[in-house]
Amino acid sequence: MHLKYITIFLFLICVLNLGIANANNPINLSLESAVDIAISNSYRFRMLKLEIEKSILRLEARKAGLKTQVYMNLETPDLQNVSEYKWNSNIHRDEIIRQNTSRWQSDLAIKQPFMLFGKPTNGYFSLNYRTYRYLQKDDGDNELDYYNRLYLKYKQPIFQANELKFDLEEAELNLKDVKLEYYSEL
Repeated sequence: MHLKYITIFLFLICVLNLGIANANNPINLSLESAVDIAISNSYRFRMLKLEIEKSILRLEARKAGLKTQVYMNLETPDLQNVSEYKWNSNIHRDEIIRQNTSRWQSDLAIKQPFMLFGKPTNGYFSLNYRTYRYLQKDDGDNELDYYNRLYLKYKQPIFQANELKFDLEEAELNLKDVKLEYYSEL
């Protein structure tokens, strides 16, 4: 008796869902097809499909994290105005000496995760470029200097877990787990 009510309920759900469909494309409904349509349009299956899509995108994001990354940092000017007493041996007394300095700094870094045998390590190679503009004013005298620094850097944590590898493996396992859950519901 309960099976009869469940069948009627599923049939009504299918009819309501199919009412939105185009009238030119009729669907032959049988009990099996109505149940399949109701199950495939259920909330649980929709959530599992969305979870699979989310896991796929998370895995793609983890893989994209293994590609070259470019960072640029422009620091705000560092302004300093200092006044000090200094001994002047020519006039045999202290004088107030004012110094005004300003420094502009810009950093550019291109980072690449280091891969060993196709597996990510926790290390990074980076090509770094730093430039400064340093202006110093001493009692009316201006001195303007520019500094550049180009260097290659390798950073490899030794006593830490390999976060890049673990994040990638976790995303792959999460995708497999969600797919298995989806297939078990079929």
